[in-house]
Amino acid sequence: MSDLAEASELAAAKTTLRREVRTRVALLTPEQRVLAASAFLQRMMAWSVWREARTLLLTWSLPDELSATGLIAAALAAGKRVTLPGFDPATGQYTAYEVNHHEDDLVAGKFGIREPHPGLLKVSLTELDLVIVPGVAFDAAGNRLGRGRGFYDRLLAEATCADFCGIGFDEQIVTRVPVGPHDIQLHYLLTPSRVLICRAAEC
Repeated sequence: MSDLAEASELAAAKTTLRREVRTRVALLTPEQRVLAASAFLQRMMAWSVWREARTLLLTWSLPDELSATGLIAAALAAGKRVTLPGFDPATGQYTAYEVNHHEDDLVAGKFGIREPHPGLLKVSLTELDLVIVPGVAFDAAGNRLGRGRGFYDRLLAEATCADFCGIGFDEQIVTRVPVGPHDIQLHYLLTPSRVLICRAAEC
């Protein structure tokens, strides 16, 4: 099979899986989502990797994602150094910006996602201890299916000494995620019901 045909087949498989998982997640009721977010937050707070991490890259969750926004205030209250991904117009890429106030430092970003004000301090991705990674689907090997833009894969490629933890509803864990050569494997997966160790940390 040619490289072009393989790429086309991979893209089609990812599109199909995105549709299937999004349909499954859309069936969750508001009450189920609230309970899942609460259980997730408690599990994260009790997790040793979270407790030991000092410099974090967190995320402002989208409406269709498991809500992890509460991690921002919790991390700041615990005295951790908190960063969020923000679009850097100078490079056309996403990078990490330090956030000191839960909501005051955030603005509407390039794709309507809340992200740090571009005037905040940029933090080298090599300084991160733990990166919280949302996604559409995950498998037990740590493979992740994102939204298709590749922003997180580029960030993770530069965060060379961080643990990568995928987060999502239990309904987002699948048997196998189709991956390509540029897809980054996660170290952990954390859902409302469990923590999965996918591969050993490298630092």
